[in-house]
Amino acid sequence: LLGNASTPSQIQLRTSFSLERLPGSATTEIAQIYPTQDELPENLLKFYIHFTAPMRRGQIYRFIHLVDASGDEVNGPFLELEPELWDSEGKRLTLFFDPGRIKRGLRPNLDLGTPLKAGHRYSLLFDRDMKDMSGEPLRLAYKKTFRVTPADRRSPNTEGWNVAPPSALTRQAVVLHLGEALDHALLKRMIQVVDSEDRPVIGQSSVIEESAAWSFIPARPWGAGNYRLSIDPLLEDLAGNMMHRLFDDDSMGSSLDGKGEDVTVPFVVQ
Repeated sequence: LLGNASTPSQIQLRTSFSLERLPGSATTEIAQIYPTQDELPENLLKFYIHFTAPMRRGQIYRFIHLVDASGDEVNGPFLELEPELWDSEGKRLTLFFDPGRIKRGLRPNLDLGTPLKAGHRYSLLFDRDMKDMSGEPLRLAYKKTFRVTPADRRSPNTEGWNVAPPSALTRQAVVLHLGEALDHALLKRMIQVVDSEDRPVIGQSSVIEESAAWSFIPARPWGAGNYRLSIDPLLEDLAGNMMHRLFDDDSMGSSLDGKGEDVTVPFVVQ
């Protein structure tokens, strides 16, 4: 703007520019893979892969490999879904093994067998060329190595569960020890704390001890009294076995009314 004699002259300049990402500046990494254990069952159903930033979709299966101890790639171990199973942020991928190869009696199982064999070691490999949403590769390639144990064909059993109750007038955590690792993502969202009047208790839950325990911290201090953990029966172990049904035995679920009633674990705060 040019002023007149009574006002100073003012000039506004605008420009735009872009900065190119320097080579080698990739920052996205794999933050964690669940299950975290180094020993996993032969009939393991899925992995959860957590990334530090949103990832590009429609590319993953060509960058993920399962190899045995000799370095030979296992043929067709995963269920290649379209669209891929990402969370809403694009930072958590759910990677299923092919259920047809896990369930006994199905043709893929009879023809090819399970992708994992008990007593063997495997590595889950992620190529660095997997791209994030900005088009950059992973900062590093990634490898998870594990040993395979015999198949788990038992439903989660609450008889072996143990509750460590908190003290009244504190915000101590109530901790549920499970005796075995369960599905990490389902465990985080399928347990609810309820008071003696059937009111949900507001607070924050966490999965701890390599998915073999669950904890909950209330938003407000505990009042003395009776409480219960209400557990969705669709909660699964690492092999996909639910509370009332084994993954590869559909007949066990034929007599259930829907998904079945929630499982209740009581505890007392005093």
